[in-house]
Amino acid sequence: MPTWSRETAPGNADGAPRPRSRDLADHGEAEHAVDAMLGTCRKRLNTCRRSGETTVQLPPSDNLFSTTSSAPTSLASMLFSVTKAVALLSAILAVQAAPVDNEIAARGSTGINDFNCKPRPGKYPVIMLHGLGAPAGVNWFLHAPALALDGYCVYTPQYGSAGRIWFGFGSMRDSAAEISAYVDKVRAATGAAKVNLVGHSMGTTVSTYYMKFLGGNETVNQFVGFGANYKGTTLYGIDKLVHTIPGVSPAVRAICASCDEFLNPSQFITDLNAGGVSVPGPGYTTIVSKLDEFVLPYTSGTLNEPGVTNIVIQDQCIKNLAVDITGHLAQAADLNVLAFVKWGLNGKKGPLPRCIPWLIPGRRDDESVEEREATVAQIEA
Repeated sequence: MPTWSRETAPGNADGAPRPRSRDLADHGEAEHAVDAMLGTCRKRLNTCRRSGETTVQLPPSDNLFSTTSSAPTSLASMLFSVTKAVALLSAILAVQAAPVDNEIAARGSTGINDFNCKPRPGKYPVIMLHGLGAPAGVNWFLHAPALALDGYCVYTPQYGSAGRIWFGFGSMRDSAAEISAYVDKVRAATGAAKVNLVGHSMGTTVSTYYMKFLGGNETVNQFVGFGANYKGTTLYGIDKLVHTIPGVSPAVRAICASCDEFLNPSQFITDLNAGGVSVPGPGYTTIVSKLDEFVLPYTSGTLNEPGVTNIVIQDQCIKNLAVDITGHLAQAADLNVLAFVKWGLNGKKGPLPRCIPWLIPGRRDDESVEEREATVAQIEA
């Protein structure tokens, strides 16, 4: 089982050292929080390790977890520190659970955004589409390395920013055209006939538009989306505000075209849903949370159409006494979502993965209800 290490990674074929993985010691109070959480995990269940030879290669994002303060000075900074710690711990645990792909390790590649990467048999390249306003390196800090370690060639394009002030603010029609060109680029580089698409939030909407209108039905093998949105959002009534007051919708569209397209009613959402969102060809897996704070109602991310598998996180997890309270953004760091994504990419073979409770150790397959309740009570104490 691969484990966390701070040691320098093995050298490349030419003898040059590979870049060091991001060192937790560089990140102030997050380091102490992670150590405390790992210590608790070791003490109670003896399942966590931080020694070994495998390192974690995160997508480039120099300021992903940086901090300039030595200690939290306010409630906001404390919450931010805990969030960073949770994200780091999630990445560690996810990588520990994944086998290392020897072919990737041998060529000294992370398997991420490597156009020299050649897919293994049965593993189509995975293109991951970020959400509205999210830098790709941040959105995919957990999923990209985890899937690369599983042997996939992984790509995380930044899209929807041309002529805009921020990531993904362009029209989703234009973004889908960008993705179409990017898919062709990946297919040409890897020699793969098809690709897999994984989307978060807006990435699900752009993916389905591409598959329906721009030929993606012939180039996509499996599509997996989480924090999904195919039917727009009310966003606490902002949709009515924007479309009721004269001049507001054009003003929003001038700054963030995709924002306006998400607010019902919009022509984009109408076009996407006309005759059904899904199309024959690709496999569809869509993952939603009842606690989603941006996609309202959360059922905007479900598709009652042939061949589509809908996973409601809370409904699925409660089946094995696991409580998952993830909302919209946190799905990018949720280990249950990651497990569902892997299941979908693998062709939806076998039963859905068992959930682990959010932020506490998971249930053993041979553990009784009484044992599980006792474990939860011990942790909560």
